[in-house]
This record gives sequence, structure tokens and C-alpha cells, in this order.
Amino acid sequence: MADQVADPAPAKPPAKRRRVPIAYVVVLAVVAVAAFIFGTHRGGHDGLQAQTGTAVDDGAQPFAMDPLVMEENLNQQGEPGRYTVYGYFTSTMRTGRVAAIPLINPERNDVYFKFTVLYGDEVLFQSNWVPPGNGIFRQELARDLAVGDHDVRVNIDVVEREAPHAPMDSTGVNMVLTVEPT
Repeated sequence: MADQVADPAPAKPPAKRRRVPIAYVVVLAVVAVAAFIFGTHRGGHDGLQAQTGTAVDDGAQPFAMDPLVMEENLNQQGEPGRYTVYGYFTSTMRTGRVAAIPLINPERNDVYFKFTVLYGDEVLFQSNWVPPGNGIFRQELARDLAVGDHDVRVNIDVVEREAPHAPMDSTGVNMVLTVEPT
């Protein structure tokens, strides 16, 4: 009897490759592009950082003002309807480096503000960009100020939400910062 040779195992059919329908890939690409455009061109905070190299201030907090008080304290700057600036007149702080100047970007604006508090030519505080409807209510000053009244200036740099790479005109408000003993 001749040696019997076993038949080799039957070959497996090649595995079917799962193909991702092109429609899924297209939808995913459209969503990714839309998210990028929305974040960089529609006023997204990440877009501001990408286009200007600077971030929205971590200390910026949402705020709400009584509409009557707001109307009394808001000044129009630049072209009518361009942006509104809160009127700073006086602020009081205790000795030390912590001030509580209400650095506010009114909700009705469509621009970002960057605040710089100056004592003469000395920068006491500078924020990053503050979105509309937000304010910075606590500032760590660069140094202590003596007890008494100090004439300071709040400079406000302005960029549009839709074009943060193109600065607009800046403005400033003079005010008195009163330092009281602890």
C-alpha cells in the first residue's frame, strides 16, 4: 500500500476588509473643518490665542450689571456703536498689592479688551484679553503703593472678535486709586 498523504487543510478564504464608507470620511472631514473655522474665525478664545499669540485672561469672569447703573457708567468711544467702555472714576484698596478695580468689557461689545493699569509710566497691572461680558475684579499689582490717593490710568487695547489679528484704536481712562491703611 502506498503511503497515504493527507490532504492539506483547505485554504481559508481571504478575510474581508472592512471598508469605511466614503460618506463617513467626508462627514468627519466637514465636521473637523467646521470646528476649526468656528474656533478661529467666529470669536473662539482658542482662535484669539492662535491668531494673536496671546490668551484670554484666566481671571476674566462673567458679570451682570443693573442696566440703569450700566447706562450711567458707560461711555461711547471711537465710532458710534463700535464698542463701549466702562467709566472708571475711583477705586479703593487696602495697603498691599491686591487691588479691586472693575476692569470690565461690557456684554454689548463685539471686541476683546486688554487692560493696562499705569502709575505714571510704570505698569502696575496688565491683563490678557477679556471677552465681552467679562471683567477682572482682582488684580495683583507689580508693587505696593503708599497710603493715599494715586492718579492712575487704565489703558484699554482693543481687537475685534472676528479679526483679532488687526488691532483697533486704543483708549484709556484716568482714575483715582485710593490706598487705605490695613
